[in-house]
This record gives sequence, structure tokens and C-alpha cells, in this order.
Amino acid sequence: MMNVYMIVTNDKFRLPLYWGDSIAELAKHAHMTYEAVERGIRRSMYGKRQNSKYEVVHISEDDGNG
Repeated sequence: MMNVYMIVTNDKFRLPLYWGDSIAELAKHAHMTYEAVERGIRRSMYGKRQNSKYEVVHISEDDGNG
């Protein structure tokens, strides 16, 4: 399984602004510290924050084409 970490717009569309294969890559693209992005991702994943600008998408290696 692969994860894609994103910072998205804070509206009903939730469009991706920045993304990366790791928290470090996302932080670099967004010009933020690793710690700030990690804290936001963690809060988003564990439901501590409603309407977070952070998203994690889990992508399965098995894409169903086989």
C-alpha cells in the first residue's frame, strides 16, 4: 500500500494544493517544517480536527486490473 499526503483547499471541493509520497516531501513542497505537517496529518488521521487541510489517501498496490 502507498500513501499520498496532501494539503487541500478548505472548501467543499477539497482540491489538492500540495502533495507528496511522504510527509517530508509534502513539507518541502509546501515550504513548511516537517513537524508542522506531521502534526497536522496526525490530527487529521485521528479525528482530532474537523475540516482539516491535511488529507492522506491510501492507494492499494492491487489496482484491480488483473
